[in-house]
Order: sequence, then structure tokens, then C-alpha cells
Amino acid sequence: MRWIALVGICLSATTIAALGEDNIVSVERGFQIAKDGTCHECHTVGYYRRSQRINPATAFRGSTEKYIGPWGTVYPNNIRLVVRGMTEDDFVRYASALVGLGPMTYFANYLRALSESDKRSLYQYVKSLGESGEKEPTATAPDGQPLTK
Repeated sequence: MRWIALVGICLSATTIAALGEDNIVSVERGFQIAKDGTCHECHTVGYYRRSQRINPATAFRGSTEKYIGPWGTVYPNNIRLVVRGMTEDDFVRYASALVGLGPMTYFANYLRALSESDKRSLYQYVKSLGESGEKEPTATAPDGQPLTK
């Protein structure tokens, strides 16, 4: 009977610890969320060429690589610029309402589904990266001309 009680206490402690992790807000957690959400694949130039290693100097600076489909032509946003003028609360609201274009539609669902603490962690990670860099090209309508080759 003591073993059963001990196992129950251990399982309860593990469950409580796991639940508590969801409320942790940190740059490290934000990095993991970005990595798990495959954000760097599009928003970090050279991610694949560097064997999926993230260079903090270029992380989330967007790209001129275009994605063409029935939605038109879109380019991965410079996420640093997106959050530059936002507070953490602004970003939580933004990520909670985001609707993406083209291939970003699926990933917008990922962002909206994150817990508030995960959205705050992602914000802190992006802000920790520093200078914003340049704006990506503007998206075009389906009948428009792409702005890059």
C-alpha cells in the first residue's frame, strides 16, 4: 500500500511539474517553440544550407525567397521587424489573431494554438535577436509580377 501511495505522489509531482512548465516564459523556451514550429525554415536565410543550424545574426530576418501559388507571391516576413514596435501584450494579441497567406496558413494555426506563455516566450526570443534588418519584398496578388527572381 505504501508503494502505491509513493507512486501516486511521484506521478502527481511529475504532472504538476509538467503543468508548471507551460507557464515558464523565457528566451530559451521561445527558441524551442520557434524550432519546433519550423519557423526558421522560411524566416531564416540559409537555415538549410547550414545543416539546420541557426545563426543568431540572420535568424528571423526574413527572405527574398518567393512562394508562388493561387494566393499570389509571398515572401517570408522579417519577424524582427514585425515585433520591433510591439509590446509583449501586443504580440500575444497579434499571434492569437494571425491569419497567414499561402504556406503560412498552416503555421498561423500553430501560432494561434500556442499558450499565452509560449507566445510570450516566442516574443522574448525574437526580441533577444537584436537589430531588425531590412523589410522583405511586398506580397503580390495572383495576377501580379513577383518582385524578385
